[in-house]
Amino acid sequence: MVYFEMLFIALSLIITAIGFSKTNRKLMLAGYVCLMFALGTKPFLAGFEKGYNGVQRTDN
Repeated sequence: MVYFEMLFIALSLIITAIGFSKTNRKLMLAGYVCLMFALGTKPFLAGFEKGYNGVQRTDN
C-alpha cells in the first residue's frame, strides 16, 4: 500500500508540474485528483473493511 501511495504522489507532482509549466489547467486538475486518490484510498479501504467485517450475517 505504501508503494501505491508513493506512486500516485509522485505521479501527481509530475503531472501538476507539467501542467503548471504549460499553463494547462486540466493537467493541474489531473495532478490534484491523483493526489486526492493517493491520500484518500487507504482510509477509505480501512473503513470499508471495518464496515464489511462488522456486518452480522443473519443467514440460517
